[in-house]
Amino acid sequence: MGRDKRRYRFVQDTRYGRKVLAESHDIADMVKAVTHYVAHRLIERQRALAVSSEPVVGVVVGRSGWRTVRIFLLGLIAGSCAVFAVLWAAASRMAH
Repeated sequence: MGRDKRRYRFVQDTRYGRKVLAESHDIADMVKAVTHYVAHRLIERQRALAVSSEPVVGVVVGRSGWRTVRIFLLGLIAGSCAVFAVLWAAASRMAH
């Protein structure tokens, strides 16, 4: 219900706040809006279930897995070199 109690409001709560989906004085218009919304959501749900029920074929881990390992090792080496350089610079300042 709207603030004036003569207006119907169909809202959806989202994580960003409320979103007004339909607003009208006529009950028939609101019934149509709610029916359309529910039908739309049911169709989306059926499509999502149809897509997710298909078996996953041919998942390839090979090359991309080794690439990830190489990038991780490169980052580990670069980080170690950076720490060593900072310690060396700190030690050389203490020596002078």
